[in-house]
Amino acid sequence: MPPWTELCLLDVGSSYGAFCGRGLHVVALDLAPAHPEVLAGDFLQIEVKDAKELRTLDASGRLISLKAAGFDAVVMSLVLSFLPTPQLRRAMLDQARRCLCPGGALLLVEKTSLAPTGPSGATQRRRFEEALSAAGFEIRRYAAVGHLEGERHPHAHAWHLQRADVPLQPEPLPRFKEDEMSERAAEQEQDLQNDVQLCSLETGEVSFSLHHFLLIPLASDVPKLATSTLGRAVSCKRARISQAVLKRFAN
Repeated sequence: MPPWTELCLLDVGSSYGAFCGRGLHVVALDLAPAHPEVLAGDFLQIEVKDAKELRTLDASGRLISLKAAGFDAVVMSLVLSFLPTPQLRRAMLDQARRCLCPGGALLLVEKTSLAPTGPSGATQRRRFEEALSAAGFEIRRYAAVGHLEGERHPHAHAWHLQRADVPLQPEPLPRFKEDEMSERAAEQEQDLQNDVQLCSLETGEVSFSLHHFLLIPLASDVPKLATSTLGRAVSCKRARISQAVLKRFAN
């Protein structure tokens, strides 16, 4: 990898621009930039193509394309957990791989709810790492990072991944614990729908009451809970975790 000052780094979901102004060649993007050097853009909608320039902007200054194999490192800090499905997370990993030069590094940070640190979360983490390997990345290093003063437990999982020259595999996909919660909620919703249909056959208008008071609250509470949890994680921890990753993996 080139010397620190010559690195071309792509910071996806940069928000406050944690890597801007550090002597790197940085392209930072976010759906809602909160720093003047962070470009507006949707990473999944950006074209990755052969080009001379690292990036292309439209007339409004929005990022529309990136150079294929043009970056030595890609950073995604608390990004994948914002995506609602494993398929979209895999698409993000595929896009990052297209941006990386051969042997380039993906620095990936995710919240601890991905899998609890310690033995109880080992299986969940192993499955997630298998999904990273299926997407064409070799795990070079793992660390639990982001300890806050006075607290025992880390606030994030962090991986230093390397783009590997291997065939890509469609499965497994990167999954979070929330996916399992959503699937269980969907199963419960289907069970309730079946009960409603049965009640509809037997009691007519009673089915409306069952649907209104049982099914609708269950379906609406799950995304509210997930959104609240993700919002707190990002607003409190993103900057500190980015700094922890920088110290751990950039030396």
